[in-house]
Amino acid sequence: LDVASRFEEDESLLYPDDVGNDEMYLLRVPSEQDGEIIWRDEITPIPAPIIHNISIDIDIAAYETLQDVPRVGNSVEIDLFMLMSPVEEKWSKRPYFPFALLIVDADSGMILSHDLLSPLPSLDDMYRKVPQKVIDLLLSNNMLPYEIHTQTPVVTAVLSSLFKELDTPVMERPSLPMVNEAKASMFKHLGRDFS
Repeated sequence: LDVASRFEEDESLLYPDDVGNDEMYLLRVPSEQDGEIIWRDEITPIPAPIIHNISIDIDIAAYETLQDVPRVGNSVEIDLFMLMSPVEEKWSKRPYFPFALLIVDADSGMILSHDLLSPLPSLDDMYRKVPQKVIDLLLSNNMLPYEIHTQTPVVTAVLSSLFKELDTPVMERPSLPMVNEAKASMFKHLGRDFS
């Protein structure tokens, strides 16, 4: 409430000037004074994320087969997101939160394909497998889309060079309406089943 009333008078409160490559953010920081909690403003730099290359693994024969699949006129939305329902593969191992790879028709909203991916042993290892999973899912539908829309930089990055060779542009959008609708439905279903 304190920040909201001050922001109404001065919008620059939330958007301080960035310094170098670091983005600056307003944080409210508590401290104890005479037994009471006192809140103060603090402008804190958040370093830009470190971008590193992720090598991808694909089956060349499957990729060449995809080149011969009929191109369709529609676009697809592809997203990779974590499911909040833990999976325990073996009783002796810790459970983990799987990721869902979802491919949805951008016009109709029909879910074309989906798969679960494990983030183990690391996220990079999982991201490395995404292009092959997308190839397999598109082959199972016997389709090569006109365009692919994504909404996260990492999914865009791991798919872009692969699909550039197939003349299928991968475009990052701020939001994927059909994927997000399908995700909301999935989360509602999972919440009902696991609550």
